[in-house]
Amino acid sequence: MIDSEPTQEFSDKIFKFFKSSISKIHKTQSYDAYIQWVRENYSGFFPADDDSLQVALHTARSIWNTTPLLSNRYRPSPLPEVKRNSPCPCGSGKKYKQCCLRLANMFPPLESSLVWSLLIDEMSQQEIEEALLQRVLPTGLVVEIADRYKEKGKIVEAIQMLESIFTMIPAEKMGKDECFALTSFCNTCDDTGLSEYRTRKIALLHQLKDKGSRLIRSEAWQRLSVIAIDRGDKDAAWKAFQKAQRLTPNDPGIDLLEINLLIGESKADLAQQRAKMIIRKMQKNGTYEDSPPFSNFLQAVAEDPQAVIDKLILWSG
Repeated sequence: MIDSEPTQEFSDKIFKFFKSSISKIHKTQSYDAYIQWVRENYSGFFPADDDSLQVALHTARSIWNTTPLLSNRYRPSPLPEVKRNSPCPCGSGKKYKQCCLRLANMFPPLESSLVWSLLIDEMSQQEIEEALLQRVLPTGLVVEIADRYKEKGKIVEAIQMLESIFTMIPAEKMGKDECFALTSFCNTCDDTGLSEYRTRKIALLHQLKDKGSRLIRSEAWQRLSVIAIDRGDKDAAWKAFQKAQRLTPNDPGIDLLEINLLIGESKADLAQQRAKMIIRKMQKNGTYEDSPPFSNFLQAVAEDPQAVIDKLILWSG
């Protein structure tokens, strides 16, 4: 039924099916009502093949199993696993192993973050706030909601939302999403221009720098290094940088921080040498094109570090 490389039209229809399914599940909170909707509407999403209903029902079961339910405290309520010799849930009358088991690997498992990103558009403000209180939202989605709050001028609420991430997730399990959330939290605190929130930011960074995963500890040290740069404490900035570097030596953020430290000390030759080395490393591992702003900055330092230093002095003056 499905080619090895699905057409864009097919992919668009499947995504529309996912989105429409999550909307229907959110409105009904009922598996039976949702499946009835699938049976009545599947032909608008799936190709007109003999097994299109079976594919639709199998896909729908996967979507249901992954979609959080308000009626279940914002958690999914997955159906029991179908045994090989059980009747197939599609209603064909055959055993599962003789029917829809062949479809089991047709679509990869749905990611919780994708489901939540679609569900959040269906939820009311009250439902979102309840989900936040239940602490069930993925970190990336909390950051997205915090950004929406900031756009509405609700800066304090956004800070509280971001800060809560670091109380609901064990420090040792914090990864890239939590590092991104920490950056967003620090930037939002800075946006207030108030010393109270600067103090809260620094307190959280000191809390995280000595515990938890290597990623979050490194991120905290990097932020502390930037803070030291801003206040003109070069020794503290370098010490914080070295702490971060030992934790995550291959982090591109470390490379960027080092270049900024060298530029800040007007060490043009060293900055140029390091920029060239980093460019070669990125070109070798195929990451040079991944972040144009970073690559462009490195290229500028590699070509004329003094011009970058002079521009920095002009801006700061």
